[in-house]
Amino acid sequence: MDSQDPQHDDLDDILRRTPTPHDLAARLINAAQVELDDAEIDDSLRDIHLPDGLVDRILHSSRNQRARRPEREPVHWQHILVWGTAACLLVAASVWGYQIKHPEPDPTKPMVVIAPPIKAVDNSLVWLGPEQSDLARVDLAHLTPVAADAGQAIADFGRLQWRDPAQPYSDSMPPQLAHLASDLPVNLMADAFLMRWKPLGARPLINAQPREIRRAASTDQLAEFFSLSPGYDRHFLLRENEQPFVSLPDAKLNSITAPLAPSRSWREAVRQITTDSGVPQPIRLEELAALGGALFVDAQRQQVALRTAAGPAVFADPSVQLVQVGLTAGSADIVDRPPTHLTIAVDLTASMQESGRWDSVRQALGELIDRMSTYDTVSLVCIDEFSHTLVEDATSADADAWRETLRQMTPNDSECLAEGIRFSSAVALRTASFGDIRRPLIIISDRFDRLTDAVFDELIPLVDDANSQQVEYHWFTVDDSDEYGPLAQFWRDAGDVFSASDERSLIRGLQEVDFGQPTCLATDLRLTVHWNTQSVASYRLVGCQVEAAGLGSGQAPLELHGEEAAATLFEVVLTPDGPNEVARIEATWRDPATGKARKETQVVSRLQFAPSWEASPLSLQAAQLAVQAGGLMRESYFVRQRGGDASELSAMLRRTNRQLVRHGEFAYLEQLIRAAERRRTNGF
Repeated sequence: MDSQDPQHDDLDDILRRTPTPHDLAARLINAAQVELDDAEIDDSLRDIHLPDGLVDRILHSSRNQRARRPEREPVHWQHILVWGTAACLLVAASVWGYQIKHPEPDPTKPMVVIAPPIKAVDNSLVWLGPEQSDLARVDLAHLTPVAADAGQAIADFGRLQWRDPAQPYSDSMPPQLAHLASDLPVNLMADAFLMRWKPLGARPLINAQPREIRRAASTDQLAEFFSLSPGYDRHFLLRENEQPFVSLPDAKLNSITAPLAPSRSWREAVRQITTDSGVPQPIRLEELAALGGALFVDAQRQQVALRTAAGPAVFADPSVQLVQVGLTAGSADIVDRPPTHLTIAVDLTASMQESGRWDSVRQALGELIDRMSTYDTVSLVCIDEFSHTLVEDATSADADAWRETLRQMTPNDSECLAEGIRFSSAVALRTASFGDIRRPLIIISDRFDRLTDAVFDELIPLVDDANSQQVEYHWFTVDDSDEYGPLAQFWRDAGDVFSASDERSLIRGLQEVDFGQPTCLATDLRLTVHWNTQSVASYRLVGCQVEAAGLGSGQAPLELHGEEAAATLFEVVLTPDGPNEVARIEATWRDPATGKARKETQVVSRLQFAPSWEASPLSLQAAQLAVQAGGLMRESYFVRQRGGDASELSAMLRRTNRQLVRHGEFAYLEQLIRAAERRRTNGF
């Protein structure tokens, strides 16, 4: 059974060929099943007979196996040599190629360097070298003297007084670093420090060093009022967010350039405050006071007029009176102009209605028909899946039916803007173009950016054909921006683009299209009040709380367009016996048509003050109601001190002049007062 050469056999084969006794397996099984101690196991194993030579065979087999392992995987040294040689050749080729592209300069040959061209500048030369104080510390004894015929600039250095380098410095170097505390005032509670540094615990209300407190940054008017003189209580302004009373006479406060707030739509002003958006809306009392400007007596066509009103402050002490000052503009339309037929296509989408911009569009369109000339006509097109004409050839006499049609319009989300443009163009072309009649087409939408380039290519021939037949395109984007990226250029090339998101900007654009000319009548408005110190003991500006005030040069000047107004409101305390003149109002503005400056002056006298609430002008009644409602909602200091409540406000509302009640937007004023009552009652 044994092989001739056991050294080359595996261990398994060796053990398999080893002879064993016939009963060895049975004895081993019995030994595993019987519980034996170590001594018994040794005795049982001692009885087992091992064949001769078994141990030597096992040992020889292990050595042979270890000796055969290297022969299984021989080392290929020739492969390593080949790959190493290839790598060295690759590195050498790379180095040789780099040297060819970037040769080292020859030190024996001169190097030519072409300097870049020097741009010529017109600025005068400025000396940037050392000054005399710096050169005094430099040892120039080792330098070669300058020749006598050197330039004048070098000769100037020869006249400097050089210091002996052997002597020590007599003066110290100027400090280059300064500690932060060196810029702090001695009194850390000074107003200038609090306004500039805004430390922790101080109210960060004003963002610069005090010079002039100006009108709120949210307005578009330049207003400089209340120079920070000792007679003006800045601490009260910062503490209570209210303008304080100013005692007269005071040389710096006897006159004031009053801030003018534009008179907004009552609907927009009230909606902004009363809308439950989850975020508290700012309540600007000066803007609420300006709502009364809409009730000023109308100015003449193409004119700007100064208006004043005076009467008792029914929500204050009996000694307090109110003075209302403002400017109003007449119609921007001219008498002798060609008639206009407007075609207005409205793309009423769900997003426009949900954002509230549709309300602004509807109100602006409702006002437009009242401001049209009696010779103008208008057609209304609804852009829908099946675009159709709602109103055709309406005049100012059809204002009620026009507004009712606007109220019944419903939104749509069908992708039909391009078809609506085609249909409205056909409606505009259907109008006869006899004589000099104008035929502008207005498209109102908030999704001009959804049209593709292919649609633009289809619209270009249509627009060109309509333009050749005197149809003017005007695109009104009802959004916060008029930028539509790459699409913006098409709309500008195809017509005029108007961007508007509020009622005032919309009506301005609509009037400009209807009248065929700009509607701005006054720019750079400034209103100055000169108080008569013998008649006025003190006065206070209503509104202009400090969160919107800043320090600086002011904002862009206020502009007045056709049929717009701006106003401001003062509380005054008159002296018991004084002259009849209370104040002299001076208004200046610039006429944008001619560029000439205009000026109007008016005197407010004691005889102008109404004796009671019922006799007060309509503009003053509306301003008082709106300001008192806003003061209750924001818990104004003077409302708290005077004990005002919602029941008093409701009582005065019931005593309002009947003409004011019949005003078209009086319902929004009632809504504001009801909102003030709910907030005072429910705490929100």
